[in-house]
Amino acid sequence: MSATEQRRYPKDSLGRRLRGRRTPSGKRIVLTARDVEILTILKRYRFLRSTTLWQLLPEGLRGRSFKRFQDRLTDLFHETRTPHEGAYLDWPVQQRQSFDARYSPSIYALSTAGKAALDELGIEVDNVTDLGMKDKRSSTKDFAHVLMICDTLSSIEIGTKKTTNIRFIPWPEILRKARPTGCRQGGIVSLPVTISCRFNTSRVLQRQSFNLEPDGLFGLEYEHPTGRKLYRFFALEAERRNKVHTASLRGSSYVKKILAYRYILENGIYKTELGLPNLLILTVTLNSARIRTMKEAVTSIYGPKGSPNFLFHSIPVHGEISMQLNGLPDLLSDPWERAEYGPFYVNLI
Repeated sequence: MSATEQRRYPKDSLGRRLRGRRTPSGKRIVLTARDVEILTILKRYRFLRSTTLWQLLPEGLRGRSFKRFQDRLTDLFHETRTPHEGAYLDWPVQQRQSFDARYSPSIYALSTAGKAALDELGIEVDNVTDLGMKDKRSSTKDFAHVLMICDTLSSIEIGTKKTTNIRFIPWPEILRKARPTGCRQGGIVSLPVTISCRFNTSRVLQRQSFNLEPDGLFGLEYEHPTGRKLYRFFALEAERRNKVHTASLRGSSYVKKILAYRYILENGIYKTELGLPNLLILTVTLNSARIRTMKEAVTSIYGPKGSPNFLFHSIPVHGEISMQLNGLPDLLSDPWERAEYGPFYVNLI
């Protein structure tokens, strides 16, 4: 490689392409069946780690070598010599903010060229993770939160792929079949609630009405050995920085969400607004200490008996816990904690 090429295509001290900086070598990219499936999956999920993307691929397309799969992702990100005039994958720069970014799996997103390729092929798929997002572009501020949603839902879907009797139902399918009233134009689920609470620091009963927009919504279809099909539906809340307890209904807090979901459950809002037969609330957060605080918040609202409808699980979070050490849990088969109730297994009927 000449000195000019070295300046044009910078590499690290080991001679590798710089991570996250597009450095095309001039290689021409022709999409394979696996490439198309990669783009399709990334159209469903806004952000995905390379390890998660590998697991979501059908076994017939996955191949035997994860290293070669990583090499192909590298080409799809770096190489711009394509029929659609650009690289097919993006590498969100926000992942550089993590202290262990150099040691964690790369996170990818679908590029404009990737979207154009799928449009040309006439491939339309349901998006799994953009529920309730008014701005589809991820800012630096919300990147980790959106990734947390993607990690959670992809872990559950990967779990369903390992079973023969459970099917993952994304939120667009729910909205199409239920024909709900509780959503605005663009598929944003918005559930009207009226909550009230008298906090210990005040003798005044506070009341507030607003629309609750869950971070995620999905369902699971279970096929019983008899052939009968059963369904559960879940709202997802990804809690990173939001405070748990509060002394006011102004602003955002997890206590406020508990009050809102209690109203939704007690008044059957999930039936009238979404057409669902049931609803459980999944909350993923940083660690077990934060889960304990959230379970205390549930009992502060529901009383010492707690509630069986709120399920909790910790999950490795970008920039908080090393993915290299922890990886993503199997959220379908792992036990979920509940306030004053035994563990709940999502995969069991």
